Amino acid sequence: MRVLTNLDFKTKLPDNLKKEFYSLLHLESVERIYVISWLGLLFFILFLFLDYQRYLEGKFEEGRIYTYLFYSHLTYVLYLIPLLVVTYQRSLIEKMSRGLTILAYSLLLSVTAIGLAVLVLADRNNLILYIIFIFVSNWALPLNHAQRAIFNLTSFIFIVMAVLRIGNDTTSTLTIRLYEAFGFTIFAFLFNTFDLNLRSGKFLNGKLLESERKRIEELEKFKSGLYTNLTHEFRTPLTVIRGMIDQAREDLSNNNPEDFDESLEILSRNSNELLNLINQMLDLAKLESKSLVMHPEQMDLVNFVQSVVMTYQPYAERKNIVLSVHCDIDYIEMDLDEDRMLSIIQNLISNAIKFTPEGGQVTVRIVKRGLKEVSLIVEDSGIGISGEHLPLIFDRFYQVESVEVNIGRGTGIGLALTRELVEIMGGSIQVDSQVGLGSQFEILLPITRNAPKKVEERSKKILKHPGDITTGSSAKPLLLIVEDHQDVQKYLATILSESYTIEQAYDGLEGYQKALSMIPDMILSDIMMPKMDGTAMIQRLKEDPRTDHIPIIALTAKADKKDKLDGIRKGADAYITKPFEKEELLVRIKALLDIRKKLHEKYRQFALLGHKDLDGKEGNFIININKVIEMNLLNQNFGVEDLAHGVHMSRMQLHRKLKAIANRSASNYIRSFRLNKAKTLLKDLANNISDVAYDVGFGDPNYFSKSFHKEFGITPSDFRQN
Repeated sequence: MRVLTNLDFKTKLPDNLKKEFYSLLHLESVERIYVISWLGLLFFILFLFLDYQRYLEGKFEEGRIYTYLFYSHLTYVLYLIPLLVVTYQRSLIEKMSRGLTILAYSLLLSVTAIGLAVLVLADRNNLILYIIFIFVSNWALPLNHAQRAIFNLTSFIFIVMAVLRIGNDTTSTLTIRLYEAFGFTIFAFLFNTFDLNLRSGKFLNGKLLESERKRIEELEKFKSGLYTNLTHEFRTPLTVIRGMIDQAREDLSNNNPEDFDESLEILSRNSNELLNLINQMLDLAKLESKSLVMHPEQMDLVNFVQSVVMTYQPYAERKNIVLSVHCDIDYIEMDLDEDRMLSIIQNLISNAIKFTPEGGQVTVRIVKRGLKEVSLIVEDSGIGISGEHLPLIFDRFYQVESVEVNIGRGTGIGLALTRELVEIMGGSIQVDSQVGLGSQFEILLPITRNAPKKVEERSKKILKHPGDITTGSSAKPLLLIVEDHQDVQKYLATILSESYTIEQAYDGLEGYQKALSMIPDMILSDIMMPKMDGTAMIQRLKEDPRTDHIPIIALTAKADKKDKLDGIRKGADAYITKPFEKEELLVRIKALLDIRKKLHEKYRQFALLGHKDLDGKEGNFIININKVIEMNLLNQNFGVEDLAHGVHMSRMQLHRKLKAIANRSASNYIRSFRLNKAKTLLKDLANNISDVAYDVGFGDPNYFSKSFHKEFGITPSDFRQN
């Protein structure tokens, strides 16, 4: 079947409407209408000639007005209703083929000719031509179901009108004719729409296949995203666990009990975190299979909530978030499943802190609603949730992506599990949120006291969250660790602080700002972080001339090849997948710093070698430095501040970058450049030593000679003689 698909539309139309137009524009339909138009004209001429013969034979009386012909001729134009609809549709098409150009005219001719022939023939008590008209028109017109139904209905009405206008028909004949007309109309409609049904079915099947294909693609994308997020959630605590096991062994062998206890504490916390993730997934599976069993006990809700909130205080303090608990009553004894309730509260509080920026507030409130109900409310001043996401946040594995604030996405399990656990406990959960203002989750639970009382209160140890660690002397290389997970930060600081000075940042934006201000010797960065992800931070640092020389190692749980290649393209010098071996990390850091040391020796001589041997970003930086110094060579007061201003850096940034690239301070580099320039000028014996000193920015020739001797181990006069 040939379909016209190379059409331009004057009016902007949705794709589904364009497809509907295309489905009606089959060339076969156009070709059929050509034939039918000529047949209609032939029938019209034939019966017009026969009627003229009847007039000559006296069958039509002179002077008599056949009113049924007049009314029928007046109303037959209503046959064109479907035609006008189709013609209007085609008027939207700008470029029409030759066949489509005359489509409206051929249809008009066909309907007019056959319609007139039917009306002329009506006086002969004959329905043959009407039958032909119905079949031919239904077969010819490229109509949809609604248009075809209108066409058949109007056809039937008008034939009835024509028959009723014939005054010499009997009632029985009239009944037969109406019955036949109705039968032929319905039969023609059903028979001739069969082709349209086939084409519609084919079109709909195509749409269903396309919809199924998109659904499968979305499912694959969802599975891939879920796998990535789950592996990230598992790899992070596994990294800490593996690393701290080795560290605990070292602490034990070195007879260092305090560090050993701290290592065990971190191990315990991360193993519990990993176990909690697994338990949440298992609980979801049990809920789906309806096999989750609750173990309620009578216990104090207020004391329980307060103890859980206390464990999150260090985490909140690290983010400069005020975490508080408010209760309108000191004691509420009720039936609770301690483990399930712990999971509910932890999910809500951890989400609230996670999505609240620094300086914000997270408040947990317990409000008693009469004698039979109690509300647990967790509200924050975080980024909020848009209205389109609110109905979906309790769906399993659903994750809200924030464009404004890039937060780690998690697994999409917590809130879904929270809602289902709350509902099993006979309660309900509601959320109210506004973007930019924060969110409020309210759990309403019934107060019952049917379970046995809790006999033994298990004390819960408040685990410490690591703070910033900056150790070592200034002689050690400065390492910036950018990682949002507290325990990974603690572990990295523990294993690296002996050999390096450690600075820490807890998100990509903070890492970027600290890198600009400190110009570290090395950066270790996670990829999935809030505010700015690691990939974006690396790209910005590598595009900034102040920091493009800093080697960066990406540490991430995203293990697939595509993510590694993307990180390397954005500028990462190395890519290590979590969990990693301690030795691998140490070797990678040392290797990159050794490469940097070798470059020191190369760039130390740049002032002597000139521009020809300079390449790469570091080389371009040195070229710019040299140009600024050379332009101010005669200026005896030109110093570090002037040079920093000339290359658009702060004094400290210039110092750190020159130290990293050429292993020289800024002041030392300026002096060395002046002396190397003097060395070149002294080779020309026509230049006086004092004049050379003034030409390179030394106001005192004696000081120039001492500096020259200190730099090259020889006086200017001896250098000239040699």
